[in-house]
Amino acid sequence: MEDTLGIRLYTAVYVTAGILVAWLGSWFGAIGTANGSLDATLVGFATWIAFVFAGIVIALKGIVVLVESIIEETVPNAG
Repeated sequence: MEDTLGIRLYTAVYVTAGILVAWLGSWFGAIGTANGSLDATLVGFATWIAFVFAGIVIALKGIVVLVESIIEETVPNAG
């Protein structure tokens, strides 16, 4: 029981961290586009994309650990 709880908490922390990183990206992207010029808009958009990508990677790390633990529990001799 403690093992699955720990894995679920690990997954929840990583998914939450990924969401926060993606949210920060939209906040930084909005600041970047506040100037109104084309260059600032492109930099703001690129910043947003970079943070969203990093957030997805962080969230997927937790999800992969969860899926691996499920596979190890259900499939004999998987790990």
